[in-house]
Amino acid sequence: MSTPGVTGSVGKQLQAFDKVQRDIDKEFDKLQGDPFGGNLTSFLKQKWEKARVAKEEIGDVLNDNLRQRNSEYGATTSSEIDRVGGSKDFMPLTSEKCRALLAWLTDVLMTTGQKTWSLRPTTMPDLPEAAIGQIVQTVMYEVMEGYYPQDDAKEWGGRYAEKLQEDTKNEAREKARRMELVITDQMEEGDWTEEFAKFLDDFVTYPTAIMAGPFLRPHKSLKWVDNQPIVEKVIRLTFERVSPHDFFPGPSMSHCQHNYFFHSVPSDMGYLQELRGVEGFNTPMINAVLQGRQKTGGVGMDGNQKERENLEDRGQQQGADGDGQIRILKYFGQARGEDIVKWGKSSKGIADPNKLYEVEAWLVDDFVIRAVLNPDPLGRRPYSATSYEKKPGSFWGFSVPDRISNIQGIVNATCRSLMNNLAISAGPQIMVDKEQLAEGQEINYHQAFRVWMLRGGPLSSSAGRRQPIEFYQPANNANSLMGVFQYFKEQADDASGIPRYVQGNSEIGGAGQTASGLSMLLGASARGVKLAIHNIDQDVIQEMVMRCFEFNMLHNPDQQIKGDIMIVPIGALELINRDNLQVRRQEFADRTANPVDFEIMGKKGRAHILRSLSQGLEFTTDVIPDEQELLEQELIAQQQMMMAQVDESQQEGAPSQANTPQQAQGVI
Repeated sequence: MSTPGVTGSVGKQLQAFDKVQRDIDKEFDKLQGDPFGGNLTSFLKQKWEKARVAKEEIGDVLNDNLRQRNSEYGATTSSEIDRVGGSKDFMPLTSEKCRALLAWLTDVLMTTGQKTWSLRPTTMPDLPEAAIGQIVQTVMYEVMEGYYPQDDAKEWGGRYAEKLQEDTKNEAREKARRMELVITDQMEEGDWTEEFAKFLDDFVTYPTAIMAGPFLRPHKSLKWVDNQPIVEKVIRLTFERVSPHDFFPGPSMSHCQHNYFFHSVPSDMGYLQELRGVEGFNTPMINAVLQGRQKTGGVGMDGNQKERENLEDRGQQQGADGDGQIRILKYFGQARGEDIVKWGKSSKGIADPNKLYEVEAWLVDDFVIRAVLNPDPLGRRPYSATSYEKKPGSFWGFSVPDRISNIQGIVNATCRSLMNNLAISAGPQIMVDKEQLAEGQEINYHQAFRVWMLRGGPLSSSAGRRQPIEFYQPANNANSLMGVFQYFKEQADDASGIPRYVQGNSEIGGAGQTASGLSMLLGASARGVKLAIHNIDQDVIQEMVMRCFEFNMLHNPDQQIKGDIMIVPIGALELINRDNLQVRRQEFADRTANPVDFEIMGKKGRAHILRSLSQGLEFTTDVIPDEQELLEQELIAQQQMMMAQVDESQQEGAPSQANTPQQAQGVI
């Protein structure tokens, strides 16, 4: 069966994947279980309940992180402030740090026109066995023909092997370049840029950020035939950012390939309708969900869900309750072969009943709409996760809000005290002896030159009588409170690893007042960010690109992209060297722009320098010619020079007609 809407090499690639997936589905076709309390449903519900309970504590942390970044107080703190009264200001310290880090990461990892990864051949690519055999035959033939003595055979064989090694490296470089273009195109079409931007936002906010993919998913596209629009389904690789609120690790899970986890996916009925008839999905079970045959007895949801949705400014999503909103629980974990046989009542495809097999199952209420063996050859799950600061042995790490939560609380308390003190000390407190005021005298306002009516009697206090009106000016503690506020705000720089001058703050003392000093401060402060970028490179980008690479190695029919290749993340190196390297390149180009150096490096070397400088400038065309174009230009120039020399020689050999009349006149 051909893949709808896909033609050419990509279509063959996806057809090959479909065949593999169908084979897996056939081996696991009865794993769906009974829709009304079957073994598989019970197994998934038990796993889900454990994961849901394990998530409750970290769910509070996730909401606290989001609330802190949104500059909002929790319900408990807010009620305590209301009880005491006064200011409810929340200083956006956490929000500022998160924005600064997000801008920094975006600048490094999402620069337009540049990738943070590359494909390169391994240091010693594997030599083709056939080519090695050909070298042996060639050396034997040349020895027998007397081209060189037998004692030199080893030397000549080594020369041929070195040449073969160099040719193999060049071929591997070209294959890596082609594979890189294929993966780049797949990532662009698979919404990588949009989803990775969401991932970075999670990274600066939550203890752990998660990315999923690549998946093969159907997408609708509009095709024009005879000026008429035709909607068709296209299958392509897709990437997805997973909200930490929707990710439920199993107890004691340390990373995505350990233990098990659930991905809770908010969806709707329309999405389920699109899955009917798709390979690997159970259409009768999907129809049962759509028909609403069982609206009770669904799985329990996370107790923090409502608060989370309020923080995200959206209405609470319900289960399958008739409003079109559903929640799919995707399970990724292991199951014993013996249990799989019990679920499917078939031992086909299960070689060892005691072996653990990787399983992917989708649960909607009490219906298992998908249950397949993991198609990855090594059983790896298509999810990757990392943290701003990792916690060894734990899936959840530390976020920027985590690291400055105490400081944020102190800054907020200081700010509230400051605002309350300013409000109280803005004017004097007025004390009035009501017994001395005339009857009916108003005391609710005060103004200049106001006349106060008093009861009869002397105004002097010599007879023990108090002043009818007295003033008290509360102390203004703004300076001391501002000192406390400023101190803890600076402490947030050290605690978070994100200094103020990263945000463009011009009030920097000491070395930061000079350009070179500021550069050194930025270099020192970048150490923590380099570690964060290293985590993203190693744990997410490299794994995502590797999965794309392996998918193409397994299912792409184009042999010109397949070779001995490794993935190289360059995000951290980019942060360290990009600006300095560009400055040094410009200096080198300026210093070598002279006739002596040009004679040494020639056009080829100069073009290489200019090509390096032009990278990232987003030229619409290649303004610097490549080596082949330079060679063609040189050949044309040589031909023109030769033609010019021929013309000159012909002109020198012919008599000068211009001088002939003058000579004739002289003879006469």
